[in-house]
Amino acid sequence: MDAPDLVFSFLKMVSALLIVAGTAYISLYLCRKVMSRKAGNKSKEDIDILSSRYLGGKNSIILLDVMGHLLVIGLSPAGMTMLAHIGGEESRHRLKYKNAEEKKYAPFSEYLSLLTSNISTLGSSSGKKDMSND
Repeated sequence: MDAPDLVFSFLKMVSALLIVAGTAYISLYLCRKVMSRKAGNKSKEDIDILSSRYLGGKNSIILLDVMGHLLVIGLSPAGMTMLAHIGGEESRHRLKYKNAEEKKYAPFSEYLSLLTSNISTLGSSSGKKDMSND
């Protein structure tokens, strides 16, 4: 085989690869679009998991806020069961008060960044003291 035949074969192979890869990418993109439409385009704020409690085995209880309605759902290997629908302003007020108390504490990431900034401040101040002693 001469060099022109090798170059032509190589270009032919690369173009076929690009066509196959492009077709796969477009197909994946279209599948995701279609699947997201079937699943519904609800915003993340429609359903909130407020609390969950593991009961043992494969059983748990979940407190959900579904568009302003508080639901208690039981999960087991047999399926999901609605245990209660919590109504009344007193229950909602107690839940909001409890959530506000839990949010008083800063996340661990903020605590960690505070510690690292304190350490870097200590390191820079100790470096200045060492230089003044010379």
